[in-house]
Amino acid sequence: MDFSLLRDDLTKETFNTLSQATNKVAAFDNDLIVIGYGYEPYSSKHLITKIDIASGKKSIIALGMADTSNKYRKVDINQNKYVALAWNNFLTVADLSGDIVQPEINFTNTESRVTNGSTITLSWLADDNQDELVKLEIYKIVGSTSTLLETITDVSISNYEYAVSEGEAEEITFKIICYDYAGNAGYNSITFDIVTPLHITSFSVNKSTVQLGENLIFTWNADGSRPDTIYTIYKQKGEATDWEEYFQITGETSKVISVVGFVGEYNFKINAGEDTLALSHAVLIEGDIMVFNDSVFTPTVNGYYGDNQ
Repeated sequence: MDFSLLRDDLTKETFNTLSQATNKVAAFDNDLIVIGYGYEPYSSKHLITKIDIASGKKSIIALGMADTSNKYRKVDINQNKYVALAWNNFLTVADLSGDIVQPEINFTNTESRVTNGSTITLSWLADDNQDELVKLEIYKIVGSTSTLLETITDVSISNYEYAVSEGEAEEITFKIICYDYAGNAGYNSITFDIVTPLHITSFSVNKSTVQLGENLIFTWNADGSRPDTIYTIYKQKGEATDWEEYFQITGETSKVISVVGFVGEYNFKINAGEDTLALSHAVLIEGDIMVFNDSVFTPTVNGYYGDNQ
């Protein structure tokens, strides 16, 4: 339901509630109190909403099973912002004169993965309608276990570092609860997939000597590999210091390649992520590379083109 307030300068301020149909409304200097039947995500509930006129922020209480016929519901809102709501054989009374608006907190992290053994920095933005935040509690949740990590009383702090070491767990959730002076609490959570650090455990080839044009089979294994892991194989001739990329492959643990274009003794290494492993021995590539000498090439027959052949 939408409400429009007429300000002193005759401009309108619109407020939207999550209740519908037969709303009961009370307007005060600083607040609106609305009682009605909720719709998504509060469908089939009685909904009590307090709206701060200055900020537009809402505090919502949803309870009971609503009777939309209005036959068994009675509502009263008095001048002291006390609310009474009765339906069927139930009665609820609430004092809405104080600050009942929950503080808000939102994480600003954009990553979705964290590596086991690394440190993650949680960052967030917290806000309270009265600017009266007093503390934050940071929890980690792994499986069904929730652990309090830190209680922060300096509410100007907006980040927290945590060293991830969760064994075989596949995900970790962090939850922050923020409290204001009136005792209202708001919370938010964020979940990360835990990635095992990639470690290449073996790297080999099937021949130590290969003829030019023959196949050479590269094989490797790695802990913590994923279907999207990119492996890059490099080659280095003899005692040279520079490495040259040979080929790249994604998600596989072997590659058959025909050796062409270079001869001599070569070293090879494989890289994935931050891990690198060199082949334990050099590979000798034997053969002669054909070189075309165009300086001695002379046509022996004149060529004719077009219609006159």
